[in-house]
Amino acid sequence: MAPNGQDLSYQGNGDSRKRVLQSVSSEELRKHDKPGDLWISIEGKVYDVTEWLSRHPGGENALLSLAGQDVTDAFLAFHPGTAWSLLPQFQIGVLTDYEVSPIQADYRKLLTDLKRAGLYKNPVHVYGQYAAVMIPMFVLCVLGVIYSRSFLVHLGCGILLGLFWIQAGFMGHDIGHSGMFKTGVDKYLKLLVGALTGIGMQWWRNNHNAHHYSCNSVEYDPDIQYIPLFAITPKFFASLYSHFYQRTMAFDTPARLLVSYQHYTFYIVMALARINLYAQTFIVAFTKKMDFSTRAWELGALGVYWVWFLALLSSLPNNYHRVAFVLCAFATTGIQHVQFVLNHFSSPVYDGKPQSKTWFENQPLCEKYKLPYESVSWLEANLRVLRTLKAAALEARDVSKPAPALSKSLIWEAANARG
Repeated sequence: MAPNGQDLSYQGNGDSRKRVLQSVSSEELRKHDKPGDLWISIEGKVYDVTEWLSRHPGGENALLSLAGQDVTDAFLAFHPGTAWSLLPQFQIGVLTDYEVSPIQADYRKLLTDLKRAGLYKNPVHVYGQYAAVMIPMFVLCVLGVIYSRSFLVHLGCGILLGLFWIQAGFMGHDIGHSGMFKTGVDKYLKLLVGALTGIGMQWWRNNHNAHHYSCNSVEYDPDIQYIPLFAITPKFFASLYSHFYQRTMAFDTPARLLVSYQHYTFYIVMALARINLYAQTFIVAFTKKMDFSTRAWELGALGVYWVWFLALLSSLPNNYHRVAFVLCAFATTGIQHVQFVLNHFSSPVYDGKPQSKTWFENQPLCEKYKLPYESVSWLEANLRVLRTLKAAALEARDVSKPAPALSKSLIWEAANARG
């Protein structure tokens, strides 16, 4: 019981019942870290979010990865102010040994200062500027495909479509974070992005949110789990278990072969990476647990994309033009795929669950606390990634370290196409 013996009305899944707040230690909190028994702490208050797990907008993995911990700073970073009103119904206790470290206090002050400076305000006019660039690119692409027979024009149209997809991807990122209008309008804009790009926002939410709260964790971050194509650290040679994909990332003989030459294949894979995104999109759309209407809207948006995209391809004069058009479009979006990995492939990685008290430390506070913080050019970032891939590739060639049996590998998983 809390010192004041406070009662709290709790309503979970429509049930109304009285609960007395418990006194909970951090040690006790850590025991409740499973899907059927999931507690978290925010600003010294303990919440049982077991019943909220399946309804969490950020996906189940977000709560499971930080379960049994104080998640105050993650909550502050990822949630709007309106989310606070949902918390009281889940509170079951208070954390007896809750403390705020100096770096946590400084981080929260920084967050407050940024909000007061207006940096969290949404500049809607910027999206209008994006649209003013994107619409002409798309229109020119379509007109060039329909009205020209020139091979070079069609190559240019493929590049225009790739540039259009890049901009749509950046807008989709903000919409996926509900950061454009911060209202229900974003829900329909997500469907529009899916209809324009063929990349489902349900897959994006599932994958990208996991990346944010587990950045560069070899066991939890899907954005660095690319076995058998890439291994950015020898840690992956141990056939680690992916808590996101819920399978073992087998470093078997085929993986060893592919990783051994990854510094040569990197840009080729990035140029064709969109194919994998299409596959993951449909796997999530068909297999991920979601309500009927969400699945129907998602598949409907994807259906719209494939209708207009295939119609556009059919307008090209022959298969030679079609293949060249698609390759140009995909390779152009490969620039964006490279951009996505530059910040992570050459950065340090860590083992185990994300730790809520350290995930934010590589921010501008680094100088004060003497933590590494680097900013490099595009060229230098690419060179660092290639050096990282080459170092792991050369170590993978060491045949004195046996790989797991081939039978543990699944061909379907070779493309990492699982959502």
